[in-house]
Amino acid sequence: IRPNLIIMLLFYALLVIQINNAYAFVGDEFDGGELSNIWTVYDPVGDVAIEIINNQLKFMIPSGTSHDMWRGAANTAPRVYQQVPNEDFIVQVNFDENLLPVLGEPYRMQGIFVQNSINKFLRFGSYADSNPSESVIFGSSIDSSTSANFLQERRSEGIPNKFRLSRFGDTYTYSTATASSDEFIDHVIYQSDIVVTGIGFYAGNAGSNPPAFEAAVNSFQILYPTPAPTFAPTFTPTFTPTSIPTGIPTNPSFSSDDFNELDTSLWNIFDLVGDVDFVVDDGALTFIIPGGVQHDMWKGVSTAPRIYQEILNGAEFSEILVQWSSPPPTLRYQMHGIFIHDFAQPDASHFLRFGFHSDGNNNILFAAEINGANANVLLSSVIAQAPNRQKIIKDGSIYTYLTALPNEDTFTAHASFDLASFPVNGVGIYAGNAVGSNSPAYNATADYFYIK
Repeated sequence: IRPNLIIMLLFYALLVIQINNAYAFVGDEFDGGELSNIWTVYDPVGDVAIEIINNQLKFMIPSGTSHDMWRGAANTAPRVYQQVPNEDFIVQVNFDENLLPVLGEPYRMQGIFVQNSINKFLRFGSYADSNPSESVIFGSSIDSSTSANFLQERRSEGIPNKFRLSRFGDTYTYSTATASSDEFIDHVIYQSDIVVTGIGFYAGNAGSNPPAFEAAVNSFQILYPTPAPTFAPTFTPTFTPTSIPTGIPTNPSFSSDDFNELDTSLWNIFDLVGDVDFVVDDGALTFIIPGGVQHDMWKGVSTAPRIYQEILNGAEFSEILVQWSSPPPTLRYQMHGIFIHDFAQPDASHFLRFGFHSDGNNNILFAAEINGANANVLLSSVIAQAPNRQKIIKDGSIYTYLTALPNEDTFTAHASFDLASFPVNGVGIYAGNAVGSNSPAYNATADYFYIK
């Protein structure tokens, strides 16, 4: 057994413990009779009853006084929030479909927000105004007495009761769904460098004659991150031990593969969760990934299954090309791609990811440098059609990410990155899924891996 393998396993065990202890995003079904102490209630006017009734958290807002989620002295909406780390997340708030703002009766409002402080926050919500047939989907950045609206969209499908907000890095995606549909509509992708300290939901009223409003929250869901898995980490070293002290395979540098077999003298298999099948059939390698468990290629505990070969003796590569023949990802967040590892780090947590995934509505090209608990997103771009080939061209420290569409010979270059500080010690491919217990099953098939 390689010494650094033992170190790797110990690292992952410690990392699972650390993430469990640091986990701070907490969902709530409001079925405990009393509001949990994870929540802070803020009622600046002091006239709103906020309490759990029949497994719902209710806001009972009186008429005649404004309770607006706005700037300056108008920042008077009651809200409930929990303190959270300044990390990535996907959260969803579900309001009672029978207690929504009434179209044509201004102004009742509800939604979700993230905050740095009570007076500095991002608001994502909806409201009803005097229009009897349309609701308003709204987003604004509030900082004390200033505001900057980034979304004001009228919709005739009715007022949404489900609000979903995702945050990765400085990118926020806001989506809603109505009671009659589970299909979420993305309304805005917004960039903000706000330092998040809290997340929660609000209800309110406003206008010259603010109407009474009773709003009820059915649940607050954490879709990402999920609690760290409790399984024991596993790592399958598929190489045959040799006389080389470190146990590294004896291939002199690297090799292309058309996957007529899974050559375990060339490839190592990494399956941290231990539930993925790697199947070779008809000259192709398929990752068979079950649903219900997250296999993400991300920071922290990176659980995506992957195969890799180590690059020995300081060998340099100039190009990697992979072709996928399986149907492209369509469900949130199915993924596959190329990765490059720095195996000088014994925890194997420092890598470059050049991939493709779906957010459930869009095809996303994605690239990032992951180092332990930190991630630097290099590229996140919506494209019209899913590629079936991915290529990395390396020229010194410059990496260029290219893709090609099925039945087309032309590759499109999407971005180039100068990554001079990244030491290359391994290359390979991965596939995965995300969104915790809602992670969809995914079969990703690679036809070949070409490297020179």
